[in-house]
Amino acid sequence: MRQTTLTLAAICVVLFTSIALLGQSVEAPTGWSVSQVAEKTVYRLTDLPVSESFTLTVDPPSALESENVEKWFMDKVKADATKRGSFQETEPLRRGQLGLLSLERLYRGTGGRPWDVVYVGFPLMPHHALFCLMSSNLAESPSYSQYVHAAGKICGEIAKKTNKSAQTAK
Repeated sequence: MRQTTLTLAAICVVLFTSIALLGQSVEAPTGWSVSQVAEKTVYRLTDLPVSESFTLTVDPPSALESENVEKWFMDKVKADATKRGSFQETEPLRRGQLGLLSLERLYRGTGGRPWDVVYVGFPLMPHHALFCLMSSNLAESPSYSQYVHAAGKICGEIAKKTNKSAQTAK
């Protein structure tokens, strides 16, 4: 399995710690669409054939209350995994700067096609966290790392915006 989690973590940390957004909404980059599915925001690549998919799903920020961010993150991963079935391969949980958590898993989809899922958790202030997941059947595509990079930027921008809003509300 690729080391996309390390790349993603580095991108997200750089974005998370850089200059905060000036109140702008996070728009879909060129070549992506954005929609709301219940309370989740879903970004999709628009120029892929019907049989191919790369999506980024962002949950609304969660209040952590008394649980720690790692337990919250693993509970979110487990809840998603039950919808996907058994996984073939998993990377160890990675911990990045500022408490960033990431985990990459390879699931077997219908027709035997592999699905790569990258889970990312951002601790936010105060006592909140943001959960993002990337899901794709394109792990072997030469463009896969570009897609992960773009999705990482989107996650990082959302985390920055959410954190800035929380700090401004104080």
